[in-house]
Amino acid sequence: MNRREAIALVESMGWPTPPRSSCYMCPNHNDSEWRDLKKNYPLEFAMACDLEREIQQKDEFCFFHKSCKPLNEVDFTLPEDLFDRACSSGGCFT
Repeated sequence: MNRREAIALVESMGWPTPPRSSCYMCPNHNDSEWRDLKKNYPLEFAMACDLEREIQQKDEFCFFHKSCKPLNEVDFTLPEDLFDRACSSGGCFT
């Protein structure tokens, strides 16, 4: 069974589409996945930071994030946009 077939099976049971599976320290994470890990799984994010530091003792140029910055220094916040802010007036685009 490939990933597409597995997703179709899960969805046919009425369950939500499963996220892409990966290890907590996967250097192929995108910013959204790192942000989710940091916010919702802080222990695993801390473990990734610790492992990255441990690896850097042997290779100082090894980074898990594409920015080549240590994970604990990367800003994973999204740029603010119009739809992220709550409107206190109750009217959109007014």
